[in-house]
Amino acid sequence: MKKELRQAIADHGLSAIADRLCADQKQTLTATPSDSEVTIGSSKLGGIPHLPLSLKWPVEEDEHYLFIGQINLAEVPQTIKEVPKEGWLYFFVGLDEPAYDVAHTVLYFSGDRSELAPVSPPTKQSINPDYGNTFPEVSLDFGTAITLPDYTFDESFDDYCDDIDELRQHLLSSGGCRLFGHPEQWSGNPALDAHLCTKGFKSIIFDTYMTLEKAEKKVKETYASGDVDQIEYVDKWFGQLKKYIENIDRHTKEAENWQVLFQVSSVDECNMCWWDAGLLTYLIDTRELKKTDFSKTYACI
Repeated sequence: MKKELRQAIADHGLSAIADRLCADQKQTLTATPSDSEVTIGSSKLGGIPHLPLSLKWPVEEDEHYLFIGQINLAEVPQTIKEVPKEGWLYFFVGLDEPAYDVAHTVLYFSGDRSELAPVSPPTKQSINPDYGNTFPEVSLDFGTAITLPDYTFDESFDDYCDDIDELRQHLLSSGGCRLFGHPEQWSGNPALDAHLCTKGFKSIIFDTYMTLEKAEKKVKETYASGDVDQIEYVDKWFGQLKKYIENIDRHTKEAENWQVLFQVSSVDECNMCWWDAGLLTYLIDTRELKKTDFSKTYACI
């Protein structure tokens, strides 16, 4: 695959930065809806999950999360060393507003297939009634591809942006649903957002561009307004932003550990449509993936 990547880089006129692109690449596993029969424990989108008794369908205030899909890891190509070779991943989502830090649950089971059974929704209504109680069911087939980071905000790549975009589309021509690899970066930086939200810096994810001087000005203006609630909020916000700015290199490096766990496109076969035909993306810190710890994931649209 490395040989094919270098050839594609050359074909797109990017030989000058080939070493950097090769170093930054991450494998992804494409997940394509298929007509294959869904059996107990097979990979699929929609329907109802096949769970062991030890795992429960997540519920919030008498409304159940939407079941998105299950992945049988024994069915996917065994090409990414950090990924468990067997077991099942189950993906659920709560309210999909706002589009960042979306409520969700990822469950993992590493036992025997004989323990799995279909589980019906545990409540009468899902937490997101616009989508109904469940999605139509469709099986998944898997393939391999390569992803590259989005270098939009890296000034050193300004001369190559258009060619890199074309290369990224060439490498991942199928788009749609996939497992692992770099996240799409349509607005903001999902990997940085994931790092900040899981480390207690949620209030600043839209302000990481801001200088300390501008932040101090905002604080003074808020204090001048006399709004007690806003003053309390801005004090917390400024404290987080100041810590971020003082350690920006460390935060940037930490964010690089985050990658896609499961990206779900707007899938016609399942009547899934995330906002304006967007993507529902679950991300994970690669270090947690290696430990098969799926309790600290992040989701966004």
